[in-house]
Formats: sequence, structure tokens, C-alpha cells
Amino acid sequence: MRFRTRQSQMIVAFLGIKSGQEVSREAVIEAVWPDVAVSVGRNRLSTELSYLRSELEQSPSPLSILVLDRRFIRLRTDELSIDLSQAYGAAARSSLESHDLASRWDALQDALRIAGEPLLLDLQADWITSEANRFDGVLAQAALNLSRDLRAAGDSVSALNCVQTVLRRVDREALSLAALRLASEARRPADVIGAYEHYRKYLAENYGSEPSLEAETLVEHCRVIEEAGCGSDPRALVPP
Repeated sequence: MRFRTRQSQMIVAFLGIKSGQEVSREAVIEAVWPDVAVSVGRNRLSTELSYLRSELEQSPSPLSILVLDRRFIRLRTDELSIDLSQAYGAAARSSLESHDLASRWDALQDALRIAGEPLLLDLQADWITSEANRFDGVLAQAALNLSRDLRAAGDSVSALNCVQTVLRRVDREALSLAALRLASEARRPADVIGAYEHYRKYLAENYGSEPSLEAETLVEHCRVIEEAGCGSDPRALVPP
């Protein structure tokens, strides 16, 4: 849906990430108008809520999407589809070991697709940054879980593809390391070198440190293979 103001969008986003829990009016004011007096914030909140109720509840329904009282606000997420909630749900499904691997991979791709145009897009606030980082962590862990099980099933190539796909959105040290190791197992020296460069850049930018000896040894061995032109020989990728 289109929002009349960015503040209306932020209100729905803030309530949406609370997953249907009651939120105090003061907390909403602090999230949307952190630099205004409480009395001013209350007036602004009342104006935006009035607009939102008229917009969200245009179709006849026995239930109110926005549940309000004098102190608290709650968004009925069962009545209004929130993309971030859907993305969390898809990421969770991708980690369910009771599901087959193909269904889990589909769920992880759904999470990435939904997150591509999230409700929080282009909004700026500390709580939005925190929520985006939390979601990226969930995505990273989901990718690691799925890649682990794909690898255990003997499919290192699909495991590598899973990690590389999520790495395009999420920078996490564990993902970079997993990509490096899986590229080695998949006998793809060019991908080992690419994963190493990504890992090295991540460490330098975030921690000012260098890759581990394991990573250095593996990538140097792969560079020798590439220069020797024997990258197609599976036996060549076994480090000395």
C-alpha cells in the first residue's frame, strides 16, 4: 500500500516488527518523532493513526487492523500482511529439518525475494538499522544451516550456491568462511579465490585483521593450480 507520509510508514513498520504485541504510544512516538516534545508527539501520532485507520480498514471487516486504547497500540498482523514478517517466516522454514532440502532452498529464496523490497526500505532510524541487522543475521544462519545439510547430503555445489546467494545480500564472517571451504570441497579454485577476496575485504573493513592461516594456505594453493592450468583436475585442489 502507499502511505500518505513517511511517518505513517514508520508507524506500521514499527508495529509490524513487534509481531502483534501491544506497544505503548510513548514507544511509538520515540521511534517516529524522537526529537519532539511528548505533547507534540501525541498530537502527531493521533493524526497519523486516524489516517491509517481510514486507509487500512477500507474494506468491511468485523476486526480492526489497528487495535487502539488510550495507552497502547497493536497491529493485527493476521489481518495485514507485513513483508518483513513474511521474510522471517520464510527464513525460519528454510531451517526446518523436517522439510526436504528443495523446499528449504525455495523458502530461503522466498526470504531473500521478500526482503528485496522491504517495508523498511529507505527509512532511517536506529531501530530500523538494528532490525535490518537482526534480519541479516537470521538469513545468514538460515543459509549456514541449509548449506550444512546440503553438504551432508553430498551436494557441496548446491551448498556453495546457497551461501554465495545469501552473501550477495549479507556480509558475515561465518558465511565468507563457509563459502571458502565449500568452494574447495566443490573443486572450484576460481570460487575459492573469489571467496577469499570477499573474506579478506570483510575482515579488513570490519575488524582491521587478516584472514586465518587456513584461508591463506588454501587460496595460495588454488592460485598455484590456476596458474598451472590444472583447475579442472579434482585431485589438484587437495592442499599439500
